[in-house]
Amino acid sequence: MIFESIGIGLWLLASIFLGSKVVKSGYGPARVQLESWVKAEGLKFVSASPRLFWRGPFFLANGMQKVFRFAAMDPDGTVRRGWACCGWFFVSWKSGLEDKVVVQWDFTPLPVV
Repeated sequence: MIFESIGIGLWLLASIFLGSKVVKSGYGPARVQLESWVKAEGLKFVSASPRLFWRGPFFLANGMQKVFRFAAMDPDGTVRRGWACCGWFFVSWKSGLEDKVVVQWDFTPLPVV
């Protein structure tokens, strides 16, 4: 009786672990896309965390789009944080889908003079 419950518990833990790996593996190409966008903008990539449920301004992102909460450093050394949605976006009926990165920076208040 106790061995059956241990077996079920181990199976459940293994399923959760493998499931999380499968979900995170889909974020690999999108993360590379985000890192290349940051570099192309002249910034230094600091960190990024994939968001599966809480997606900030990109709460309507579909399955072809991956959402990240990320940080990047500008040439002055200031770390800026924001949200990035990477993946396929519908552009127009002529162009169809386009693979791109859309970024929404966090609001940073101006210094009081």
